[in-house]
Amino acid sequence: MTRVDRAEQILEHAQRMVQVRGFNAFSYADLAEATGIRKASIHYHFKTKAQLGLELLERYTRGLIGALTQLDTLPSASTRLEGFIDAYRQTQVSGAICLCGSMASDAETLDDATREVIGRYVRLSSEWVEKTLAKGVEDGEFAPGRSTQDAAASLVSALQGALVMSRATGDFGSLDAVERRFFESFRG
Repeated sequence: MTRVDRAEQILEHAQRMVQVRGFNAFSYADLAEATGIRKASIHYHFKTKAQLGLELLERYTRGLIGALTQLDTLPSASTRLEGFIDAYRQTQVSGAICLCGSMASDAETLDDATREVIGRYVRLSSEWVEKTLAKGVEDGEFAPGRSTQDAAASLVSALQGALVMSRATGDFGSLDAVERRFFESFRG
C-alpha cells in the first residue's frame, strides 16, 4: 500500500467516525483499530488530530465542489436542487450526518483554520443554492418574489437539521418534508 493509499484509508475511516460519532468522540487508537494501521503511522500522515480534521474538511469541501459542478450539468434548477437534496438523503440513509455539520457542533473546541473551512463549506452550499434558485426564477421555473438568499440559507439549515433530527428520532421523513415545503414555497 502506498503512502497516498494509506492516508486515504485513514481519511475514509476518520470521516465515517466523525459523521457517526463526532470529531471529539474518537481517537487515533480508534483509527488504528479500524484501519489496522499503527498509531505511529497515523501520526506520520497526520501529526495532530487538528491537522487530520482540517484535511478531512478540505477533502469534504473538494467533494462538495465536484458534486456541485456535476449538478450544474443537469437540465433545470429543479433537478439540480433535487440532486442537492438527494446528497443529504444519501448521507441520512448511511446513518451519518454531514461532516461539516458534525464538526460545527464541536466548533468551540476547534482551531480557527478548521472553523474557517466549516464556514467556507456552508457558504459554498448556500451560494450555490442561491444561484440555482435565481436561475430558476429567471427561467420562469420558480415564482419570483421570495429572497433567494434567505431561501438558500433556510434550505441548507433545514437539511442539516433534518439529518440531526432523523438520527435522533429515527424518522427519515424529515428530509422529504423539507424538500416538499421548499419547492412549495417557490412554485407557489
